[in-house]
Amino acid sequence: MGQEHITNYGYAILYNIVKPHDENAAQALLMVGRREGLHSEWYKKMTAFQIEDNPGLIVQVAEGLRWMKMPYNETAPDYAEHVREWFTELGGSTEKIKQNMGRFIYHPLGDIRNTGRLVMDIGAQEGRDIHGISLADIRAAFNQYEMIGGPGYGLMGEAFMEKLGIEKPLKFNNHGPVGRARGLLRTFVANRMDFDI
Repeated sequence: MGQEHITNYGYAILYNIVKPHDENAAQALLMVGRREGLHSEWYKKMTAFQIEDNPGLIVQVAEGLRWMKMPYNETAPDYAEHVREWFTELGGSTEKIKQNMGRFIYHPLGDIRNTGRLVMDIGAQEGRDIHGISLADIRAAFNQYEMIGGPGYGLMGEAFMEKLGIEKPLKFNNHGPVGRARGLLRTFVANRMDFDI
């Protein structure tokens, strides 16, 4: 799902570069890009159906996202280290990709708690921590105490979205003492999240 989305974005960039010079080549890029867009939508919807039926699959989705690599890592390994630089030089934005991937992750999972759970699962698999406490230990506490786990995963999902600069489709409630405290905690966690594409 992620690979197709990123590839579609790459074709859109190439289309805009090629169009003024060769309309036929631009149309070919547009057609291939649309196909990648259809693939990404299909995977997003199929993931949503499967998670709705079995929420436990979030762990497998997290593992898939964690190990996802773009095909150029295998097909052109000598050039792989230059792709990010070239992508930026061609007008691509890694921040835009992060935001789009955040939205892409949020939508099939269905809610902010599932998004937080996915973020926690990826972080735990990678051995990450927040302020010296491993995400594996935080996740274990969330799973042991339902009164903490649901809201805790929700807070992690909100922090992930805040880190990416995404507020919609969410509206964070920062009003009143509880809302302000949650906002401070969400920002504290978001500021300690470190991830890359």
